[in-house]
Amino acid sequence: MPLSLVPAVLLLLLLLTSCCFAAAVALTAASAIGTVLEWYDYSVWTQLSPFLAKAFFPASESVVLRQLNFWLVYAVGFLFRPLGSLFFGHLCDVVGRRVSLLATLIMMGTSTVLIGCLPTYAHIGIAAPVLLAVLRLLQGLAVGGELGTAVVFMHELAPPTAKTKGGCIVFMSVNAGIVFGILVAMIVNAAVPPEYMLLWGWRIPFLLAVFTATAGVVLRWDMPESYEFLNGKTQLQQQQHPLKGRASSWEEQKQLSCGGLAGKASSAGSAAQSTEAAAAGPAADAALPDQQQQVADGSLMIGEGATESLSKQQQHYRVSSDSSSSRRGSWLGHRPINMLFRQHWREVLLMFWFETWSAANFYVFYGWLPSFLNTSLGFPLKLTLGMTLTNMSLTLSMIPIFAHLSDRGVPRMAATACILAVAAASSVPMFLAISWKSLAAAWLMQLADLTLNASIFGFIPTIGNNLFPVHVRATGFNFVHTASQSWLGGLSPLIITALQLATGNTFFTTGIYLTVAAVISLCACAGLWRWYPATNRTPPEMQQAAEGLLPAASLQ
Repeated sequence: MPLSLVPAVLLLLLLLTSCCFAAAVALTAASAIGTVLEWYDYSVWTQLSPFLAKAFFPASESVVLRQLNFWLVYAVGFLFRPLGSLFFGHLCDVVGRRVSLLATLIMMGTSTVLIGCLPTYAHIGIAAPVLLAVLRLLQGLAVGGELGTAVVFMHELAPPTAKTKGGCIVFMSVNAGIVFGILVAMIVNAAVPPEYMLLWGWRIPFLLAVFTATAGVVLRWDMPESYEFLNGKTQLQQQQHPLKGRASSWEEQKQLSCGGLAGKASSAGSAAQSTEAAAAGPAADAALPDQQQQVADGSLMIGEGATESLSKQQQHYRVSSDSSSSRRGSWLGHRPINMLFRQHWREVLLMFWFETWSAANFYVFYGWLPSFLNTSLGFPLKLTLGMTLTNMSLTLSMIPIFAHLSDRGVPRMAATACILAVAAASSVPMFLAISWKSLAAAWLMQLADLTLNASIFGFIPTIGNNLFPVHVRATGFNFVHTASQSWLGGLSPLIITALQLATGNTFFTTGIYLTVAAVISLCACAGLWRWYPATNRTPPEMQQAAEGLLPAASLQ
């Protein structure tokens, strides 16, 4: 090659690398942006609660009653999250990941912006809190279908050697949304005078969500579907309409694996070569893995050889589908909710109890503790917010570290069992240290505890995705994670408050509560490890299915 062409070739390689990197970044941002918006709204709502309570409820009410009514409206979102997880999980498993993620983002962004546009109680009376509750209901439905679907999508889209890292990006966006929300609330609160905060200042953070939502819609509009979902979908088509399903299946395989380039071969030639491949017998089967790997790598030749190799892989998919059709009914992909609770109820229960500690602990240390330090121990609100902001930022790095360990083959359930054992042993001592009424002690205890929490979040994406098959994966993971976070996590501050009123003890009872939660999660962890070993280590056949070397039905 002439030396004069070297700069041009290097420039071309740089441009191609930049385009690939930009596409990967755009896809990652599209998946995570909905979760960022979800937790941004949560942070803004909690930080601006004094102003929102005054704006949407009558001034004649006492401060306590006004706050109670405000948090009851806020709880509406938590109550409807599991319902949203089932609805959007069903949509995700039937129609596609992209459609579900697009719908949840539009619903979440629209309802958040509309909260910033609502008239107050002084203008429309009782209609103001009613409209606020309706928008919170819509937010709850959208939130229920967002995080789990995004985790499933990123996990399926990631290469087999980075599955957990792909899913954990969404969990990292939880911390990013919280930090972003706290920062915006603090900036607005500092920039707008108190008398104007009640008039219009509280609207600014909600209205700013229009930019995040718009960017998310643009990024998600042309998102691709994952190979695993398309493979499961074609299995359904083959079972319901064998002839049409097989043709459709193979068209999708060609388009997905080699961009439709090999599809330029004539259909007559493909049929003839498929017949020849079928007659080849064991020799063709022996050569199949190499050909399939060529398809997955994109190195398949174009022309006659490409058509022959594709035809052999098509035959492989047909045989696998036919052998599984007797075991699977036509409801595959059509009634995932029904199938989830009839066929996979054990997985649902075990995963729900497995997330007991991570859900309860997160809401206690992130949501309840800063408010308790301010109202009961007298620490300034700015210090408690700064403490939480710093610790959430520091623990953000723990999620990808443990996700990387998972992808490198570290046994997930064994590592999680060790983390839960440490949590069970340290919960009471941590709260006894907080009882010293030292901000430094509280700061360190929150940092240590949120580090343990982030470590488990690094494993959860692959545990949940390996537990549920592809045709109920979004419904199952969505529902289990959302239900545990809403019912076990969201209700934890209320349970702790009730225990404090009943016993008169604040710190010891809270530590005991989290210890019990850790023991429950540890028992569920042992059950998952014993009966569902794929949650501990990903089996080779599951990796092959993700690469396209095995059909999804062969795993059922």
